[in-house]
Amino acid sequence: MLSQSLINRFPASHRMLLDNLSQIMSALSRNSEPTFSFRPTNDLAKFYNGYIDFALSVYVDKFKQLYGALAESLEREWYVVYALSGRSIIENAAILRYYVNQKEFRNANEEVSQRGRTDETTVRNAIDTLDRFVRGNRFSWDAFIEGRLDELSKTPHQEHLTQINIRTCLKHWFRDSPKLESLYDLFCDLVHPNLGSNFLVMRSLNGELVAGGTGGKTSSLFIVCPSLAGIIGAYKEIQQNLLKFENFKLTNDGYG
Repeated sequence: MLSQSLINRFPASHRMLLDNLSQIMSALSRNSEPTFSFRPTNDLAKFYNGYIDFALSVYVDKFKQLYGALAESLEREWYVVYALSGRSIIENAAILRYYVNQKEFRNANEEVSQRGRTDETTVRNAIDTLDRFVRGNRFSWDAFIEGRLDELSKTPHQEHLTQINIRTCLKHWFRDSPKLESLYDLFCDLVHPNLGSNFLVMRSLNGELVAGGTGGKTSSLFIVCPSLAGIIGAYKEIQQNLLKFENFKLTNDGYG
């Protein structure tokens, strides 16, 4: 529940955004309640279905934390943190959207719908893509975990786990939603050491522009209000793609 103080700070014309934010956080909180373990099994279809549940749980929890951090930053007027959370939401939504549209998942489902079943090769290809979605990276995690800090690099220890560049994911999304590119560019400027991020810590006091201290009134809501509308709107895409991923699971008799 967002505080009355925060609601009062927002222009009346944009308070509906706070209602929407509360609804999003409630939905993510509910959907993150089940616990799914990563459990290897020789039953390939069962492993695949369980891995999808696990992957979905990972992303629901991430979005819960990110939208929660967004709300907390608004409460505390920590608008740089708001911008960091907003950009991360867009990037995580973009990579979710990218993987939802990978042919390996569609192939398994199409084979079941057309032939009533799919085969081992198709399921293994889908699992490999799912593995990249969850474990893909651009960092030498093996060296970090093993304490070999002098060997850290931008290369994962398994080549097939090299993660897709986030810019590629974003470009796919921008083609279908051109206005999103401007929103993302705004958030990039708000988190980098540019005018945007500097704006977020400035306030007005006695007719002057000030920084530091605790007095004065924030001058950031003219940035926050329209950008929050974009982040609220992104949740519809997130919700749709989470549901699509859920539907990639195989039926008990759809594999063999």
